[in-house]
Amino acid sequence: ISSPITIVIDVDFGPRRFGSPYPAGVIGSTSGQDLSGGDGFYEDFRQSLLQSAGSSEETALYNALPSGTVPTNIGPARDVEVSSPILRALGLIDPIADPTREMTNFGPPPAIGFNSAIPFDFTPDNGIDRNTFDFDSTVVHEVAHALGFTSNAGFRDLVPSFPAFPTVWDLYRFSDSITSQTFSTSQRILTAGTNQSELQVFFANGGSKVLLSTGGPAASRGDRNQSSHWRIKELTPNNTKIGVMDPVGRPGDRDVITQADIDALNVFGYQVGAAQANVTVKVTSPNGSENIGAGGSLPIAWTVNSTNAVSTQSIDLSTDGGASFPIPVALGIAGTARSFNFNVPSSLLTNNARIRVTARDANGTAGDDSSDADFIIATPRADFSLAVTPNSQTVGVGTSTSFNVNVQGLNNFSQQVTLSATTSPQSSDVTTSFSNASVSPGTPSTLTVTTSSTTQAGTINLTITGRSGDITRTVAATVSVVSSPTFMFNVTPATQSVLAGSSGVFSASLQALAGFNQPATLTATSDQSKISNITFSQSTITPGQNSNITIATPVDSPAVTANITITATSGQIVRTATVKLEVLA
Repeated sequence: ISSPITIVIDVDFGPRRFGSPYPAGVIGSTSGQDLSGGDGFYEDFRQSLLQSAGSSEETALYNALPSGTVPTNIGPARDVEVSSPILRALGLIDPIADPTREMTNFGPPPAIGFNSAIPFDFTPDNGIDRNTFDFDSTVVHEVAHALGFTSNAGFRDLVPSFPAFPTVWDLYRFSDSITSQTFSTSQRILTAGTNQSELQVFFANGGSKVLLSTGGPAASRGDRNQSSHWRIKELTPNNTKIGVMDPVGRPGDRDVITQADIDALNVFGYQVGAAQANVTVKVTSPNGSENIGAGGSLPIAWTVNSTNAVSTQSIDLSTDGGASFPIPVALGIAGTARSFNFNVPSSLLTNNARIRVTARDANGTAGDDSSDADFIIATPRADFSLAVTPNSQTVGVGTSTSFNVNVQGLNNFSQQVTLSATTSPQSSDVTTSFSNASVSPGTPSTLTVTTSSTTQAGTINLTITGRSGDITRTVAATVSVVSSPTFMFNVTPATQSVLAGSSGVFSASLQALAGFNQPATLTATSDQSKISNITFSQSTITPGQNSNITIATPVDSPAVTANITITATSGQIVRTATVKLEVLA
């Protein structure tokens, strides 16, 4: 606020508020100095707003306010309740409060009490510790009430004789159906909500509708929060805090003034500068319940919303549930990063781990957030992995094929693993067997899948399971069963490296399926024009025969990797295999 005013506020920090006990759970409270001028004062106030307008947009807004009488849902109003700082900003009373005459002229000045029984964090620059409340934000919130964040919505519900008497903020309080076209004539809402879902909004004849609390002065109706606040963040569509005038203080939260707060202060009649820089961080992972193995990797993820570009970020670790964050995880993280993998030391063990991410812009403005709940870093459990190669095979009716199954121990696992396999769809004419059904880590086993003469052509899905104690791991593979004669085509090795001017030699072979016994013709192509001298020891082979494929390279060949596609064709059956030849210049 840049309006040249001076206000006086009585402040009491202690276990009692100016001698009276605090209600349970109250962090702080404010008594405003709210004044009015009687019948017809509303129009005088509106004219003062017009005279103070600092832009064409403000002039248009104040011209759009109702002239003379304010329509409300409990009757017309010709008076308005105005916080004394607003009157000072508009020049309607002395802009500089005189403490010696304040009581005589306008009654008690604004008074704020802060409950010393509440655990406050007085140094927000390094983040707000868990289980403490941000004192800086609490002060801003309570002072903002004194500056005009007040509402008479709901007083009629408690006192039936209470008149239609809006505050300045109430001049912009509407039902959710308000539009710019109806701004001047729509009723201002001066009742509390009837239920939690009923919406009331702050609307300044343009821009967004901002949700308001609807509980009335006693927070006993509507959404159960006092009407002199924004709607509580848990009841907003995106669970997002609207501004510093959220009705609830939360331990560990750092609250700052937002654009919504500034927009309201601006239409109250203050001269308001640009919004302060704001950096908002949200840790999305880990957020509690995770069990991380010491010595392993912990993926950390977060989001950042910032007025200015973020220049640097850091991550810290707590082992006491967020009471402190003494362990630096990473410093100097790029401002654009939104994830980080932390290699957890094997000696770091705790049941109360939390991560805190801090982001800063170039001016040093910082925001931070920590995990919502504790996660565990524990000694990693001995475990094993299960793998199968290849993951698919083709077999003819009445024949068999095999897979290699491997068990790899993790974290010093050394127990026996029992292997089993199931097929889907289940069929009594398809059998499975292991060369070794109980293996220790590192010992291979061969799974043989056998079909009978009555097995139907199609795909068999295999589920291979390894069990050891209460640990179970599974992998999947498939077997394609063919009934018509066909073949599989293999070329080995998959990759070779040769010097320029030398040749690489590969071997091609056919495997018959379902009684296939015909010859296949071999051809080859290269994706490198200089690596195109390809010859076959046999250009036609039958099942059981091999053909050596020689690929010659020129002496002046550059260093290059050629992809060679070998094709075997027999009638309508075409099979291909691709190998790589790396030429070293």
